[in-house]
Formats: sequence, C-alpha cells, structure tokens
Amino acid sequence: MRVDPLTCSIGAEISGVNLGDAARDADLFAEIKALLLKHRVLFLR
Repeated sequence: MRVDPLTCSIGAEISGVNLGDAARDADLFAEIKALLLKHRVLFLR
C-alpha cells in the first residue's frame, strides 16, 4: 500500500490496496482507519 499526502494539513491518496481485502483483514482495515483519522480525507485508486 502506498500513501501520498496531498497537502500539509488534509488529504491523502492511497494506491495498491484492495478494499475487499480490507473487509476480510482486520489489521489492514485498522491501518486504513488510522490513515483516515490522520489525514481526514482519503482518495483511493
């Protein structure tokens, strides 16, 4: 999974992750949730 912050204060783009996998993998889901809390907005490719 690759995370690219978009600005200094808000937003990040995530690539290389499958949300279907995150639905079945609690650790991956927790990682994405932590990124959401950190960046406040996530854009997924």
